[in-house]
Amino acid sequence: MLGIMEWYWEVGKLVLAAGMGFGGGRVAVLLDRRHKKKEENLAKEADWVVEWMAGDTWVLTNIGSADAADVLVEFEAFQLTRSRLQPEHPMSESQDFMGIRRGASQAVITWTNPRGDQKGPVRRLIPPRGS
Repeated sequence: MLGIMEWYWEVGKLVLAAGMGFGGGRVAVLLDRRHKKKEENLAKEADWVVEWMAGDTWVLTNIGSADAADVLVEFEAFQLTRSRLQPEHPMSESQDFMGIRRGASQAVITWTNPRGDQKGPVRRLIPPRGS
């Protein structure tokens, strides 16, 4: 039979183990939340679409899930006549430009993501007028 001191020791060990288990569980939950948030942030990225607006005007829209900085747009087979393209391009924002298509025109886009990584170049077709 256990003595009083041994009994306290056994109960104390159980309480200590339960406390450590609870504390360890809390730490695991917090680390899991941090990991998921980091994965969500890594998945966020800018993406682009070019659409005809009217006349000789097209719009470039950031349809992605993150803002873009240091945006540079170069054109292939397209004679640019006017541009309102800015180096900062928040998500869901459209910026317009005007010009004349010369065949299979494309916009070639490079940018910096919110983590500071250089992205692109990506090519987007400049659709024909009226499409």
